[in-house]
Amino acid sequence: MTALPSTEKFARIYRTLLVADVQRDLAHISVSKTFPEEEDLAYALSVATRLALSGSGDTRENAYAGRQAYEIAIRSLNFANGSAPCIREIASLILSRIGNFPALSLLHNQADSTHGTAEPFLQLEVLARQFENRLHGAGSNTVLTDFQVRLIHALENKTAVSVSAPTSAGKSFTLEIELLRRLKHDASYVAVFLVPTRALIRQVTFDLVRILREEDLSVSVLSAPTVSENISDTQKLIYILTQERLASLLENSEGQLRIDAIMVDEAHEIGETSRGQTLERAISVALSRFPAIRLFFSSPLRSNPGFLLKLFNRGGDSEDFIEHLSPVSQNVVNIHPIKGKGNTTRARLELVIEKEAVSLGTIEMPFAFRGSYIGKIAHFFTKPGDTSIIYCNGASAADKTASEISEAILEQEVDPELFDLAKFLRQEVHPQYRLASLVLKGVAFHYGNIPQIIRGRLEELLQERKIRFVCCTSTLLQGVNLPAKNIFVEDPKKGIGFPMQKGDFWNLVGRAGRLSREFHGNVFCVFGKKWDNDVISDKLVAIESAYEVATRVRTRELLQVAKVPPESSESKEFGWAEQTYSRIYADFVSSGKRLADSPDPKDEFAQIDSVSAAFRKTLPTDVFTRNYYVHPTRLESLADFFRAQSDIKVWFPIYPWVPRRSYPRLLSIFAVIEDQLIRSGNQAYEYYAFLATMWMKGSSLKELVQNKIERAKTNGDVDKINVAIRDLFKDIESELRYKYVKYTRLYLDVLRSVLLERDMKSEADALLPIHLFLEYGAASQTLISLMSIGLSRTSALLFKSYLSMSNELSSSECQGYIDRVTLDRSSLPALCQAEIRKLRRGKP
Repeated sequence: MTALPSTEKFARIYRTLLVADVQRDLAHISVSKTFPEEEDLAYALSVATRLALSGSGDTRENAYAGRQAYEIAIRSLNFANGSAPCIREIASLILSRIGNFPALSLLHNQADSTHGTAEPFLQLEVLARQFENRLHGAGSNTVLTDFQVRLIHALENKTAVSVSAPTSAGKSFTLEIELLRRLKHDASYVAVFLVPTRALIRQVTFDLVRILREEDLSVSVLSAPTVSENISDTQKLIYILTQERLASLLENSEGQLRIDAIMVDEAHEIGETSRGQTLERAISVALSRFPAIRLFFSSPLRSNPGFLLKLFNRGGDSEDFIEHLSPVSQNVVNIHPIKGKGNTTRARLELVIEKEAVSLGTIEMPFAFRGSYIGKIAHFFTKPGDTSIIYCNGASAADKTASEISEAILEQEVDPELFDLAKFLRQEVHPQYRLASLVLKGVAFHYGNIPQIIRGRLEELLQERKIRFVCCTSTLLQGVNLPAKNIFVEDPKKGIGFPMQKGDFWNLVGRAGRLSREFHGNVFCVFGKKWDNDVISDKLVAIESAYEVATRVRTRELLQVAKVPPESSESKEFGWAEQTYSRIYADFVSSGKRLADSPDPKDEFAQIDSVSAAFRKTLPTDVFTRNYYVHPTRLESLADFFRAQSDIKVWFPIYPWVPRRSYPRLLSIFAVIEDQLIRSGNQAYEYYAFLATMWMKGSSLKELVQNKIERAKTNGDVDKINVAIRDLFKDIESELRYKYVKYTRLYLDVLRSVLLERDMKSEADALLPIHLFLEYGAASQTLISLMSIGLSRTSALLFKSYLSMSNELSSSECQGYIDRVTLDRSSLPALCQAEIRKLRRGKP
C-alpha cells in the first residue's frame, strides 16, 4: 500500500500542530501561539490512521507517512483534551499500525488508570499487532518493532546481513536476541562483536553479561585478543574487540581459533582513512581463514548497506535493507542571534520541518551572544529533570563548556551516587580534578581519552538522569550509548579542524530522545557563526571503503608513496597512502594479487605492481601480511638494523618492574622505533618510554597523574593541573595504547624473524609481548585476565591487591574470584564494587 497524498488542509494542520507543540514545550518564546482547533485535530487523526497503514520504514515515502502519523498521534495528546480516552486509543491504534511498540508502551505507562475501558474494536487490532510482533520465548512483555521483526528473520535465515537504520531503531537489542538464540541452540558458537573504539568495549561487555545472566547462560565474554583456554568443539564464547584487536587475535592464533560469526557495529566506519582500512583488512583475513563465517553489518542511516556485502563477496545467501523510520523523532530547532546595536541578547527560533525552516518566534536570553555561549544556551533551554548533551569540538572546549554550565547552577542537595563518583575522582585521580566538583552539580565532560571506569560511570549516571549536562566530543559518534532529551551543537567538527559530514550529524541527532522514555528529543542548532558544512539537508549518505577511495580516487599520490615512502610513518598528509600501499604489497607477496588485474584498471595500477615486483624482500612473507600499515621498506630497514647488531639480546624487552634496567631498555626500543619509523624529529619518545614503564608496571592512575603534574610544573595552578591531567589521558590513549602498541608489535615481529634467521628459536619464542602490556597497562597475566573479562584497569589493580591474587591467573580463574568475592565489607571504592557486581555470572 502506498502513502496517501497529503492534502493542503492536512499539510496546514500538520505544520500548525508541530509548531504549536514545540512552542508549548519551549519556554520563554515571545509569540502569540496558534493552537490547532479540535475539528482540525479530528481530521488529522483520521488521516493519520490511514497513513499508518502504509507507514513502514522500508522506503522513504512510507517512512514519511509513518513519521507524519506518529507526530499527529503523539502531539495531539497535548491539545484539545488530548489525554481523553478516545484520543489516547486512536493514538494507540496509530502506533501499533506503524509497529512502534516502545512508544505505545510509554503511552500506556503515562495513561491515567481512571480513563476506563478502551474501544473493543480498536483494542482488538492493537492486540493482534502486538501478538504478531511478540518475541516468543523471551517473556510476555517483549514486543518488537516491525524493523526488529524483519531483522530477526534476516539474521535467522541468512548467512550475511547488512542493515542501515536510525540510531535509536533497536539494532543492538535485536543483535543480542540473535546471540542468545545461537548460544541456546547451537552445540558450539564463537562470535566476534566488533566495535570501532575501546570506548565501546565496556558498555557492550556489561550489556551482554547482564543478558547472559538473566538467561542463566554460562558463556565467557572476552575483550582480549588471546585464544581462550580450554578451547573445544563445544565451546561457547563471545569476543568483544576493536578492529586492531581482531587483527592481533588472528595473527596470534593460527590453528587454535574458531570463529562462527562476526558482528560489526558502526560498520560505516570502514570509510575512515586509517582505522577503516584496518577494519576491512581484519575482516578479509578472518574470511580467508573461516569462509563459512556469518556476517552482520550494522550502520546508522546510510544509503547503501548492500555495499558491504559486495565488498566482502557475500552476495549469495544474504540480505540488506534500510530502515528509514525512527521510533523516536527529533525537533530540530535553529537558533539565530538577532543582530543589533551593542551585545545582542535576542534570538529568533526556527523549527525544521522536512527541509523547511518554520518560524517559532523570538526569544530574549538572559545573556549576550558573545564569547562562549553554547553552555549558557544549554542551561537556559534544559528543563528540570531533562538531560542535555552539548557537542564540543575538542576536549578542551568540553572542559570549558562544562565549567560554564556548572557556574550557572546553584548549590543543591547532592545525590549519593554523584557524591561517590566525586569522592572516587578526588581519591584516585587528583584532589583538584575539576570533574569531581562538576559532577556534584550534575555536570560532566566526556571524551574518548578519559579512563574507562570514569567514562562508563558518567554514561550510566546520564541514563539515570542524575547527571543532567554532558559536554561531549566526537567519541559520541562512534556508537557510545549516550542518549539525552536535548542536544546542542554549533558548527560541529569531527575532530579539531575537520567539518562534520551529514551522516555523522544525523548519527549525532539520533541520540536526542530516549527510546521508551520520551516521544521526542530536541536538537538545537546554534548559528552564532556560519557553519562550514550544510549537514542538515539530507540524512542519507553512502558507505564507502577507505581502501577503495585510496586506490581509485587518489591513485597518483598512492603511486608516489609506493615508490618513496614519506619521511615519517605517522605522516598526516600521506599516512593513508602508506597504509594502502602496505596492504597492496602484503596481498602481492602473499597471493600474487595485482592491482592491474582488478576490474577497470588504471595506468597507475601497473606501475604500482611494478614497484612491488621490483622490491627486494628478505623477511618472511607473513611479516608483511601481519604489518600492513607501514611501508615494506621500513620493515626491511628495521631488519637490517637488527642484523647489524653484534649482541642482539640487548634489544630484547624486559619486564617493567626490573629495577634500574626497565626504563633504559624501553628507552632504547622506543629510540629505534623513533629512528626507523616515526621520525618525528623530537625527543618526545624519551617521555613516552618513561610513562610506558610506569604504565606497564601497574602504577595507579593517581601516581601517573602526580608524575605528569610534577613534570608540567603547574605550581598548584588548578587550570594547569587539569590541563596536565587531560594531556596525560591523551598520552595514554593516543600514544601508548594506540601508536606504541602498533609499533612495538611490529618491532617484536621483525626482531623475532631475525632471531629465527640466527637459529635462536627459543629466544624468539620467549620475547615478552610488550605491545599487550602497553595496551592493558599491566605486565601481569592476572591483571590482563581481569581486564579481558570486563574490569577497568583501575578496578583490576585494586581488586588484585585486595585479594592478594597471584600473577598468572587465567580469565576463567579470575572470573571465579569475581563470582565468589564478598563485597559488602570490602574496602574497594563503590565504583569498583559496581563493576564487579555487573560482571558476576550469578546474582550481581
